[in-house]
Order: sequence, then C-alpha cells, then structure tokens
Amino acid sequence: MTQAADYDELLYGLERVRAGDIETGNAARRRFDEDRAAVNEVVATAESIHAELTAGASTLRAGVPDLRGPVDPAQAAPVDLAAELTAAKDALAQAERHRKAAMKAAQLPPFLPRAPAWVRNLLVYVTAMVPAVFAQVVLTRLTENGQLSESMTTWFIVMPPVVFLVAGYVATAVAGTPRIPMTDRKGEPIPFTVYRSPRLGTAVTVVTTVGFLLWYLGVL
Repeated sequence: MTQAADYDELLYGLERVRAGDIETGNAARRRFDEDRAAVNEVVATAESIHAELTAGASTLRAGVPDLRGPVDPAQAAPVDLAAELTAAKDALAQAERHRKAAMKAAQLPPFLPRAPAWVRNLLVYVTAMVPAVFAQVVLTRLTENGQLSESMTTWFIVMPPVVFLVAGYVATAVAGTPRIPMTDRKGEPIPFTVYRSPRLGTAVTVVTTVGFLLWYLGVL
C-alpha cells in the first residue's frame, strides 16, 4: 500500500514537472513570437521610411541616405531586446520627422522662404544692380581713358541697369519657386504663383541709373 502511494505521488510529481515544462516552453514560445513580431514591425517601418526617403531624395535630386549603421562582427548581441527596439523606433521616428521637415522646406521658396515676396524680390533686384554699377564704373573709366567713344556715354549709363533688370527678373523666378509643388489631400499639385514684382525692379533700376548719373555729373 505504501509503495503504491509512493508511486502515485512520484507520478503526480512527474506530471507537475512535465506540465511546468510545457507551460515554460509555451511562455518562451509566446515571448519569441512577440519579439519576432516586434522586430518585423520595426523592419517594416524601416523599409517604409527608407522607401519614402528614397522617393524624397529622388524628388529633391539629393543623395539617398543610408539608414544602416556600422556592424561590428565582434560585438555581442544585444541583451535587452526591448530597449534596442525602442531605440530603433525612436531613430525611425526622428528620421521621419526630418524627412517631413525637408519636404515641407522644399515646398517653400528657396531664398528667404518666410519673407514676403516683395522683400525677397527687392533683395534680388538690388543684388542684380551691383554688377550693373560695376559695369557702369568700368565703362566710365574706359571712356575717360579714351578707349571708348564719349558718344556711348548714354548707353553705358542706361543699358547695364536695364540688362541686369532682366537678369533680376529671371532670378526672382528662381528665388521664389519651390523645388517641389505643394499638394492637396488627394496628392494633386497646388498651383503656385511666383510674384516677380516687375514694378519694384523697374524702380530699383531707375534709382540706380539716376544715382549713377548724379555721381557721373559730380553731384554726389
């Protein structure tokens, strides 16, 4: 009777050990499946962001960034997988924020994107008048040295500002046109109007011409 009871007790103990082993194995399998699902989620997110970065870089005609970090074969595998996955998610979120910021910046004028159009155009036209004044001074010196006819005085006073007015007019389009168009919720491009301020450019040209003429006559 005692041997039978001992046998039953031993058998019961073995069943408990087996059940515990099965539960431990199931728990380990569940943790493995959860970790694999988390890794696959991070990998899928990384592939999606990399595809968007590649498309954005192609649109902006920039180099395609490499999201892969250096791998050291001698480095031990990470002990805390959850911490590594959290760090990877944070890095991917930061990359996505930078991508959105870059695309948003590309939808603004490249020169003084936050400034009003007239301020941007004024700086462009004033900058265009700098080489015009330089050309006027050079032509003046050549005329004074007898290398050019004095009959061309009117030409070199008027023409350089006019020529660089045209250059400034073209430059306002370059300075005020975004690299990529803005899109609506459907992804359709929104027409963007570039204000070139031709009257402002003409005013700057007139002021430049009159100012140089007064300097040439010795008034200034």
